[in-house]
Amino acid sequence: MVNFGVKLVSEVNDMADSIIQPDDSQTFLLKYSYSGPEFNYNCKEILQIVKNTYPSGNYDTIVLLPYAMYPFGYFIGYFSIGTVNILNLTNNQLTTVGYDQYVAMDYLFDGYMNFESINETGDGLLSKGSTPWYSCTESGKDWKYITVTYSDPLVFYTECNYSHMYINGEEYNPPEPPQPTEVTVRVNYVIPDDDYTYCKLTWKKDERPESANDGYSTTLLKDESSINITGLQPGYKYWFAIFTNKSESEAVEYDVGGSPQPPYTVDNLEIMDDFYKEWPIQHYNQVTTYGRSHDFSADWVFNYFSTYITHYNTIWFIRNGLLDMEYISYLIGATLITIPDRILRIYTHKKLTPPYYTEENTWVGCSVFVNSYSANTIEYGWNKYSGDDNYVLNSTGGLSSWQYTTEISDPDLPGYTNTIGAYFDTINYKDDNIYIGFYTTVEHDHLYIDDHLIY
Repeated sequence: MVNFGVKLVSEVNDMADSIIQPDDSQTFLLKYSYSGPEFNYNCKEILQIVKNTYPSGNYDTIVLLPYAMYPFGYFIGYFSIGTVNILNLTNNQLTTVGYDQYVAMDYLFDGYMNFESINETGDGLLSKGSTPWYSCTESGKDWKYITVTYSDPLVFYTECNYSHMYINGEEYNPPEPPQPTEVTVRVNYVIPDDDYTYCKLTWKKDERPESANDGYSTTLLKDESSINITGLQPGYKYWFAIFTNKSESEAVEYDVGGSPQPPYTVDNLEIMDDFYKEWPIQHYNQVTTYGRSHDFSADWVFNYFSTYITHYNTIWFIRNGLLDMEYISYLIGATLITIPDRILRIYTHKKLTPPYYTEENTWVGCSVFVNSYSANTIEYGWNKYSGDDNYVLNSTGGLSSWQYTTEISDPDLPGYTNTIGAYFDTINYKDDNIYIGFYTTVEHDHLYIDDHLIY
């Protein structure tokens, strides 16, 4: 029998002056005392602590107050709104409040709000008194507001039964839970007490696997009872089966759920799309002047390398630096790479090292994370020897506007310290022509582009 579990992700929703309706991923500091234990809870968890402490109060709303932020973290204010058709909130539209940090609402309730700190064990509250709600009339509404004079923002969160909520004049619609970019499935299994040459779990998208190698597979350990399978794509069905040298199980179907992710595309960059697409390659001795070009595909280039230069498995098709929009020609950058964990990670210019970050978007780039690589500074053009109908690739002169080797340490991906790539930093015009094409024959199970799972 196969059982499954899915991991999901969430996002942060905050606002400039105060934080209104933060989602479950955003947590806030609560402290029992200056030197006591610290707790970080999201607003849903904090409201639940209020409900547990005062179950008869029907509390559905909290305001987190930074009145004593540094000794105590946030204090917790709580009250009940109940059912309301329209709930208006604002934190930056009133002119009569006189404070930068405030939350206001046009709903009538008690003039004071109790506020408390977390207790020592983090599961209850300790009273710290109360604080008043102030009143003002503006824009045709009677507002109740609460303020602070500290730099830390107020936080407002409600689970009241509202039909419509407006925040600063715009209707608030809770964000849809984000689709996971990949799904993790837990497979539980039992292996009979027998001797096997191999025992593998094999899975395949949309089709039953016919053998241990028909799809993706992993070895099952006899002493274990479950395994996590990562990298499944939302919106598809997968079939799982166990194969040994003596028997096989029935295939089990699992629907990952969700919607298929739309194709991830990047302007002026083509990644692994069509190995047979032909690219106009520059003649080897005419790099910066008008000259002849000839069409070569990635498939042709890799076949050429495997015949004559055996150690290249990765190439870039790189548009030359000529500014005439009627003339398009490309060079070829080549290298040999190894990748970790059979995962191919490709990045656009967002992941290239400074100083090539730019707000003006005046350049494009493509880099790949690797375990190792060989010299990545060769520029190939084509040649055809006299009396010979076979085309060959020749090294060309340098093109100063291109950089072919860039090592990067990415703080978002610890250990990702070998990222190499190509970028073009003299784009003086825009058109629909591709500036960079990236291809590799290195074997891999998964492809990520800018951390988006492609397959």
